[in-house]
Amino acid sequence: MIHLRERYQKYGPKGKFKSVFREQKRELNREVEELCRLLVDRGEGFESATQVLEFVVAKGWVTEAQLEGFDSSFLSTADD
Repeated sequence: MIHLRERYQKYGPKGKFKSVFREQKRELNREVEELCRLLVDRGEGFESATQVLEFVVAKGWVTEAQLEGFDSSFLSTADD
């Protein structure tokens, strides 16, 4: 997703790139939704938004630098 965003920012929302960007974004969304459904069906879903962030950082989809200064207080669950 970071790659898509960088290309979008560099080339802007123009012509063919805009349609390619939208299609790649839809495809990524479908893949993520499919993965989430699979995990939930197997009882391996995330228990909190914090776990989601830890997962995406571990996968390299988001860097820790991107999360610097991020107020994570609202990510806590009621059980925390």
